[in-house]
Amino acid sequence: MHAKLTTALAGVAILSLVTAPVAAAAPSDAAAGSAPAAAGGYQFEREWTYTSYVPDALTGAAASPRDEVFVTGEDEKVRRYDLQGKLTKTWSLPEYSGPQALAVDPRNGDLHVAIWGSIGYGVPNGVLVYSRDGSLLRVYDVPDDDTWATSIAIDTDGSVYLTNAHDDRVHRFSSTGAHLGSFGGEGTANGKFDQPGEVAIGKDGTLFVTDVGNERVQQFTKTGTFRTAWGQGGLNDGQFSRPNEIVVGPSGNLFIADNMTSRVQEFTPAGRYVRTVGEGYLRRNFALTFDRHGALYVGGYLDSLVQGVAKFAPVAASTKVTAKASKQTYGKRSKVTITVSRKATGRVTLKAGKKTVKGTLKAGKATLYVPKKALKPGKRTVTVRYAGVAGVFAASSTKVKLTVAKAKPSVKVKRSKKTVKRGAKVSFTVTVKATGTTPRGKVTVKASGAKTRTVKLNKKGKAKVTLQFAKNAKLGKRSVKITYRGTSLVKKATKKTSITVRR
Repeated sequence: MHAKLTTALAGVAILSLVTAPVAAAAPSDAAAGSAPAAAGGYQFEREWTYTSYVPDALTGAAASPRDEVFVTGEDEKVRRYDLQGKLTKTWSLPEYSGPQALAVDPRNGDLHVAIWGSIGYGVPNGVLVYSRDGSLLRVYDVPDDDTWATSIAIDTDGSVYLTNAHDDRVHRFSSTGAHLGSFGGEGTANGKFDQPGEVAIGKDGTLFVTDVGNERVQQFTKTGTFRTAWGQGGLNDGQFSRPNEIVVGPSGNLFIADNMTSRVQEFTPAGRYVRTVGEGYLRRNFALTFDRHGALYVGGYLDSLVQGVAKFAPVAASTKVTAKASKQTYGKRSKVTITVSRKATGRVTLKAGKKTVKGTLKAGKATLYVPKKALKPGKRTVTVRYAGVAGVFAASSTKVKLTVAKAKPSVKVKRSKKTVKRGAKVSFTVTVKATGTTPRGKVTVKASGAKTRTVKLNKKGKAKVTLQFAKNAKLGKRSVKITYRGTSLVKKATKKTSITVRR
């Protein structure tokens, strides 16, 4: 650690990245899937000034889960704003640190600031880690004095990725600072770079890296195995003019800004052009970030001739939910087939009584099941809600009617004996069962020559009924009828058996 930065950061734990490489896990073979095209788009909402002194270029921006946007620039400050652009906090970085990029740790909200430093002034390259209130927590000291970090990204497991414009590589570190490997190198072949711009992490863990000089985007596994590359130079839609900034949007689509144009373009992960965002509001872009509500923030040289941040709110396309429910029997679950227009993706929920069931759409379709005891017998209504995807699909809902039938019971009877004397007693053990529920209620046992008896089922759906035959009861085989009288949940049912009356 150089003396000047050591003095400035006295008392702060320094985590050196000069460590032995850790064996990397086997790369995933799963290819990055194609996300749906954003159907609604984005509209300009507001902008705010970072600085009116244009040479103090804005260099990085990152939104946090706490509804805050952090911005840094060549004036070596970090400014914290709320989502409406109100400045809530400012703190200074070490002099001559040269901040280049920001990233928020998704695990704890800590802010990582990648700096170029200035060897002539004793400030090395590295990453400064701050709390959201500006307290310096630790420093990652990058070992190579010629490392020019151009971007930083943090995965959900805390892994840190740095792009290095000096050696044309992407460097990966663990959350504790262990060096896990590097990939890239100068060149035009697949997996090589002519100045890596920024790195973004897809929803499935795929790494997307802008290759500035080669005017393309390359995809890698988390451990740096090359997957594919796409893009070409030009000024038409879907082409690049030195692509640099890249961020993954709520739908999984990529938003990419050119160094040489004023546009931000949206692509699917497979490289299909979707739309251009921000035309008429931007002149040159230096930072991209999304908040948790799906709004896009573009930091840079705005059309209003200031360095600032432009906010673009998502405009979701309307959707329609249709659903069909099968007939349900109480105690058994029933199927609800759900379709959301536009082949939407995202989450759907089924509300049945007090129960809520969640599911995920695939190409606009999902099948959910009404829980077996969620609805009582009768004509009922369930609600299906689609949550939408910010900036892509609007939320929608529908109600579905279905009929819930009473559970169908089965009645079993066991006699204490097959024959009975006149004037004697005989017991019948009655068990009532139904799929998915334990029947309650009453059973009645009736036989010629004996007084009819009615008793309640116990908690296990059983009852013991004792009949006493009259002293003058007719002799011979007598029919015994057992009637389960049913409840509001279970149907009525009967069972017959017999008993022989003798002298």
